[in-house]
Amino acid sequence: MIKANENGTNGSVIVVDTLDFSCNVVSKPQWWRRRTPLERFLIIAFCLLIVCVLITILITIILLVNYEKRIGKNICISPGCVTSASNIIQSLDTSVSPCDDFYQYACGNWIKRKYISEDQTGVTEFGILRDNLNKQLRSLIERKPPKDEPSFFRMMRMMYRQCMDLISIEKENVKPLRKYLRQLGGWPLVEKDVWNETDFDWIETLVKMKKLGYSHNILISISVLPDIKDSEKNIIHIDQPSLGTPNRKYLLKGMNDSVLKAYRKVMIESGAFLGVKNRTYLENEVNKIIAFETKLAESIDHSELVIVRVPSYLSQLESLLLEEDKRVIANYMIWRAVFSSLGQLDTKWRHLAESYDRVLSGRSIEKPRHDTCIRKLMNRFGIALSAMYIRDKFDEESREKAYEMVDYIKRKFLNILKSVNWMDEKTRQRAIEKAQSIRTQIGYSKELLNNTKVAEIYQNLTLDAKTYFETVQKIRRFWTEKELSKLREPYLKNDWKRFAKPATINAFYNALENSIKFPAGILQGVFFAKDRPNYLNYGGIGYIIGHEITHGFDDKGRQFDKNGNNENWWETETDKKFKQRVTCIIEQYGNYTVDEINENINGVNTQGENIADNGGLKHAFLAYKDYVKDKGEEPLLPGLSLTQEQLFFVSAANVWCAKIRPQSLKLRVQTGVHSPPRFRVIGPMSNMHEFSEAFNCPPGSRMNPIDKCEVW
Repeated sequence: MIKANENGTNGSVIVVDTLDFSCNVVSKPQWWRRRTPLERFLIIAFCLLIVCVLITILITIILLVNYEKRIGKNICISPGCVTSASNIIQSLDTSVSPCDDFYQYACGNWIKRKYISEDQTGVTEFGILRDNLNKQLRSLIERKPPKDEPSFFRMMRMMYRQCMDLISIEKENVKPLRKYLRQLGGWPLVEKDVWNETDFDWIETLVKMKKLGYSHNILISISVLPDIKDSEKNIIHIDQPSLGTPNRKYLLKGMNDSVLKAYRKVMIESGAFLGVKNRTYLENEVNKIIAFETKLAESIDHSELVIVRVPSYLSQLESLLLEEDKRVIANYMIWRAVFSSLGQLDTKWRHLAESYDRVLSGRSIEKPRHDTCIRKLMNRFGIALSAMYIRDKFDEESREKAYEMVDYIKRKFLNILKSVNWMDEKTRQRAIEKAQSIRTQIGYSKELLNNTKVAEIYQNLTLDAKTYFETVQKIRRFWTEKELSKLREPYLKNDWKRFAKPATINAFYNALENSIKFPAGILQGVFFAKDRPNYLNYGGIGYIIGHEITHGFDDKGRQFDKNGNNENWWETETDKKFKQRVTCIIEQYGNYTVDEINENINGVNTQGENIADNGGLKHAFLAYKDYVKDKGEEPLLPGLSLTQEQLFFVSAANVWCAKIRPQSLKLRVQTGVHSPPRFRVIGPMSNMHEFSEAFNCPPGSRMNPIDKCEVW
C-alpha cells in the first residue's frame, strides 16, 4: 500500500496481517534507504517467518480437526474451544507422565513460560485473573464520571485521586503521622524524657486508637460477631490479638531470624525518620519493644480451635502488663500505629515497608501505584467499587450456568452422604439436613444496582480531608464504628451487604450462615467460560464449588449445625471414624516436602483445606458424570488427544498452575492454611480412583498409590 505523506513526499507502509498477528513497518524512504541490504532482507524474512509459523499452526489445527472428524470423533471448533485448546497445549509438559507427576504434566510448560516480575511475589492463575480485574476496575474509576453520579462514587474517586497524587503525599511528608501520634499521647521512643508515663493507660490508648482509625486488635482483639451458640445474635468477642509479624514463630525464633531482623530494622528507621539521632538509645528502646512483643507471642496459642476463645491468654496478658514498664507497653502500642501507617506516607517510608516485604516475600520493588490504589479502594470502598463493576461487566448467563453446576454438585454430595458406610444413621440424617440447608449466592446481590441501597451504607461518611493520610484514617474510623454499632442488632443471615463485593477473585463458605458464595469476579478465566465444554468448567469452578460445600463438613465446619450454631451433632463412634480418616489426610500432606524451600507441609494447619480439596474435586467429577447422563456427551477439543474425563482433570490442575518466589512460598507454608499449589493437584488426584482410571495409571505409581485417603 502506497500513500502520500502530509508534506507531499511519498511514504511507504508494509502491512502483513495474518489471523491476529500484524507486522507493521511504517517509515520514510530515508529510513529504508539507510538500511543495509542485509538489514532489509532480515526485516522481510522475519515478517515472512512469522506468517509461515501462523499458517502452519492454522493448517495443523484444520488437519487435526478433519482427521478427528474422519475417525468419528466429535470436535468442538467454536472460538471458546479453540482458545481453551490453545491454552492447554501451551501449559502441558508431555515429556512427563501424568501417572508420575500430574502437576508437572498439566502445568510444566505454563511454569516455563511465566516470568516473575520484580513487583510480584509469584505468578498464579488467581493472580493473573486479579490483575485483569484490576485493569477493568482502573478503567472504570478513571473514566469521566457523569454529572449526576452518586455521592459514594464521588467519594471513591476522591480517595483514588489522593492515593495517586504522589506529589502531594511527598509534600505532606510525615506531618499527618506526627499529628496523629500527638493525639495518642506521643511515641515515648521519640519523645524521650518529655513523655510522662503517669498519663498513660493502655485501655484509654486503645480507645483513642480506635477513634483515630487505628486497629483495636493490639494487645487484645475486640470485635462484634455472631454468638457461635446462637448465630442470629451479635455479641462482643474478646480474643488473642494480631502481631506485627505475620506469625508468632518469627518472634520466637529470636534475633537471628532474617524476618525479625528486617522487622527490627523498620522499627529503628521509623524512629530515625521521626528525628531520633542517638542510634544506641534507639536500638536499646527497639530491643525492649521486640522483647515485649515476644512475650506476647509466647502467650498466644494459635493451635487452639478458632471457635474457642482463649481466657488463658487474657490471664497471661494481665500478668505481663502488671510486670512490664509502662514506657515499653506504650512504645509497642504506638509502634503498631506507626507500622500500619507506612503505606500512606511518602517515598522513604514506603521504601522502608518494601525492605521488610522483600525479606518476607522476595518482591524487590513496589507494585505500580495504580495497582496499590485499586487495592486500597477495594479495602475501603469495596461495595461502591463492586457496584460500579457489576453494572458494567457481569454476564447474567454465566450466573445461571453456575447455579446449575452448584445444583449438580450439591446433589452428588447428598448421594455420597447417603452411601458412606462409616456414618451411623442419626449422624447421617443430620449431615443430609445440613447439606440440604446450604444457601448459595452467585455473582452479586441485586441491591448493588440500587443507588439508594448502596448510598445507605455510606450515609454517615463525608470525606473532606485534604490529605490522603487523613482520608484513609477517616474511612477506617467509619468502618470500625459501623462494626461496633452492630452489637445491639440481630445477625441477619440473608443480609445482602455480606455479598456485596463481587469484584473479588475468591469463593467462600460461611459456617455461621451455612452458606456458599461465589463472587462474579471468579466466574471467568481459567475457572469458567460459557462458550467452552462443561468438563472444563466442572474441573475449574466446579472444583471450587465442591471445595466450598465440603468446608461445611471439614474439621471445623462440622462443628456447626444446619442453622450455623456451634453444636455437636455427631454420634461418638462416627466422630471417632471421622477423626481416623482426617488423620490419614494429615499424615499424607505432612509427608509432602516442598522442594524449593526443603520444608514439609504442616498437615495439621492445612487439614481443613485439604479435606475440602479432596472432597471438592471428587464431587465435581462425579457431578459432571451425572451431567453427561442427563445432557449427553460433549465434543472434544481440537488438537488434543485427551478424553473428556482427562480434560476435566487437566482443567482442575490448570487452576493451580503457579510460579512462586521461594521467600513467598516459605511464608505461605509457615503461616498459611492452604497447601502449596502443586499439592492441591497431586494430593486430591492421587486419592481418586477415577483419576487413575482416566489416565490408566498402574497401581503403585506415584499418582495411584495403593494406600489412599478419603473423608468424603
